[in-house]
Amino acid sequence: MNIQIITYSQTGKTLSVSKLLYDDLNKLKFKVSFDEIKVIDKKIPRPNPFTIELSPELKGDIIVLATLVEGFLPSPVMMEYINNHDFSNKKVICVVTHFFPFAWMGGNSAIKKMANLLIGKKANVIATGIINWSSKQRVVNISEVIKVILISIKKENK
Repeated sequence: MNIQIITYSQTGKTLSVSKLLYDDLNKLKFKVSFDEIKVIDKKIPRPNPFTIELSPELKGDIIVLATLVEGFLPSPVMMEYINNHDFSNKKVICVVTHFFPFAWMGGNSAIKKMANLLIGKKANVIATGIINWSSKQRVVNISEVIKVILISIKKENK
């Protein structure tokens, strides 16, 4: 089973979570690849124009999409990436990171929007995770999200 992690990160926080997941999957002997979405014109806040410079092709049996939350929604970069790719019959895991200490402060709405967009593109969303970056329990939160992802992947691998 091939697992592909596709990440968009602005500050490195989402990237660091994705790399932890990548390392854990490698330790478990899964075939895993890691790709980043890169943009030109990264000015924040949005809506500033941006151009996706590097848009990885979908090649995994399971795709993990990780992005940050911007204004209660997934990053516009990730939203455009999803809109520009065919997710039909793909198994997808969605992960978002945000700065607020509680998921209801942006993470919940962002993950719901991301999952609904993917479902509308005929993807099978098998798991989701929200990382609350400013929480004092961030390390535990990251571990819990990675655990949920690993359980979901193992279940699909049977």
